This record gives sequence, C-alpha cells and structure tokens, in this order.
Amino acid sequence: MQIRWIELYDFQFSTKIHGVFRRYEDEFVRLINFGSDMSGIVGYYRPKWFVAGEVGFDKAIVTNFKHSSEYKDQYFGVVDGWYEPATGGNFYYGLQAGFSFRNHDIYLRAGKILTQDFKTLPMVPFYAQLGYNIKF
Repeated sequence: MQIRWIELYDFQFSTKIHGVFRRYEDEFVRLINFGSDMSGIVGYYRPKWFVAGEVGFDKAIVTNFKHSSEYKDQYFGVVDGWYEPATGGNFYYGLQAGFSFRNHDIYLRAGKILTQDFKTLPMVPFYAQLGYNIKF
C-alpha cells in the first residue's frame, strides 16, 4: 500500500508499507519468515520523468527454523520451530529515477543497506533495481 500525503507543484511525499515473505535454505537450515517493509519517498515528478530519494526499514518479524539432521548431529539441543522476537532488520536509503511514456514507467533504484544494530554489514551492503510498471 502506498499513500501520497503531500503534493506541492511537482514535489511529492509518500509512504508505503508492504508485507514480506522470505525463504532461505542451505545444507544446514531452512528459514521461512514473515516481515514488513516501510519507507518514505520524497521526489520531483514531471509528466515524463521523475527523481526521488527513499528511506526505509525492512524487518523480519517472525522466523521458522528447520535444521538439517547433519546440523542437529553437530549441535545437540537445537530446536526447530517459530522464533520471536524478530530475527533482524535492515535500514536502507537511496535514489530512484525514471522515465514515463503513455501508461508505462521505466525506473532505476539504487542505494545502501545498513543492519538495524549499525554494527554489522550485510553480505551485500548495496541494492539496485531496474523496474517496469504499467499504469491502469
């Protein structure tokens, strides 16, 4: 869901919130989690192009762990199941720009990611997204 709160001439401020489902698996564990992604966007929007800055927070709220038998053999007492409180989150900030024609948008988003503790770096501390939208 995205809500535009302010529109003043060609400047806009909006916020968005999305539910997130993730799945990860390797030879030791299978993780499934549910979370949320919230952000604020301030930008300059013209009829044919736009540029904006975005700041957001992506949070894993609850995670299910299912460990492999090999892992359980090495670490006695490990327990499978749902774990709360949340297992982690990431702050992110970046820029986005795009070009609009008829009812189509092509955009590029790029920025930096910081973990919620501000002490550790994610494996890939940057993000980039090339996208295409059709407007109805």
